[in-house]
Amino acid sequence: MTYRGSANLTVKDYLFLNLAATTKNYIVYSGLSLMICSLFFLSFMRDFTITKQIFSVFIIFSVTFLSLLLIQVIGLLIWLKKLPHYIGQRTFIINNEGVELKQFKKNEGDFYSWEEFQGLINLKKYWLLKIDDKQIKVIPHKAFKKNEILKINQLMSSKIEFLK
Repeated sequence: MTYRGSANLTVKDYLFLNLAATTKNYIVYSGLSLMICSLFFLSFMRDFTITKQIFSVFIIFSVTFLSLLLIQVIGLLIWLKKLPHYIGQRTFIINNEGVELKQFKKNEGDFYSWEEFQGLINLKKYWLLKIDDKQIKVIPHKAFKKNEILKINQLMSSKIEFLK
C-alpha cells in the first residue's frame, strides 16, 4: 500500500521541532544557569534573608535559562535564513519499501529504506524518523488523511522500533 500526502512545514514547525529535538542542550543550560546562580549567591547574597536569597536565585536562574533559550531561537532563525529549504511545501510517499521525501518545487526527492531508520518517535502532530544521531526526518500527520494515519502508524511500527 502506498500513502501519498503533502504538507507545508512552517517556521513555527521548524522552531518547535528543533527546540524539542535538542533536549540535551537544556541540561547544559540549566547547569550553566545554576552555576551562575551559585556564583551570585556566594558573591552578593550572603547578607540577604533566606526568603530574599531564594527569590533572587529563582529570578537569576529564570533570566539566565530563558536568555540561553532565546539565543538558541535566534540562532535557529539565522540558520533558517541561510538555508530556507528546511521549510516549505513537501510531498511524502510512504510504502512497504520505505519513505520518499520531496520538496514541492523540485521534482527529485530523497528515498530512505526502512533499514536506514534507527527509530521512530510518534508525537501528537508529527512522526520523527531517526536516521542517525544527527539526522531526523519529519513527517507531519496533517499531510495525510485521518483514516490513513492509523494505517501508517501500524506500517511504521512494524518496520521501525519506537523510541518513545
